[in-house]
Amino acid sequence: MTDTTVDLGTTADGLPVVATDVELRSVGGGLTKPLRVDPQLFQQGQRVIISYEAVVRSHRFDPIDKDDIDGDQVRVHIAYPEVAIIEPAVGKGQLENKLKKMRESIKRAEEAEQGIQRLPTDDELQSAHDAGEHAGGIVAGCPSCDDEVAKDAAGN
Repeated sequence: MTDTTVDLGTTADGLPVVATDVELRSVGGGLTKPLRVDPQLFQQGQRVIISYEAVVRSHRFDPIDKDDIDGDQVRVHIAYPEVAIIEPAVGKGQLENKLKKMRESIKRAEEAEQGIQRLPTDDELQSAHDAGEHAGGIVAGCPSCDDEVAKDAAGN
């Protein structure tokens, strides 16, 4: 599995930062003007794709445990989005793929917190391979490593 550890540093008070978050400001307001210009009718239960680009204007540090203000901190990025409603046909495939991967990543992280371990997926193995993490040898199950083994066996 690819190591996604990022050094988040410390706060100005020297406290360890162990997580990040994003706080989106004025999201509803960000939709008001576009819907005034291009009104949309949505049915109850209808799924819509709402996309935004946000500018991070500031950040703050909050304690992870509200009762331990001198403990581990979360860096909260304060962002202001520009919002658009996208026609489903435009980006639905890419969005569904991204959401599926994100849901899986979240599920795996929650399982890891509970001590549940799973074998890495083909995508995770391929990402590790692409990052050069298999330079020390062949990793079984990695699509690229398996291709190398097959080529060697075929005499190529």
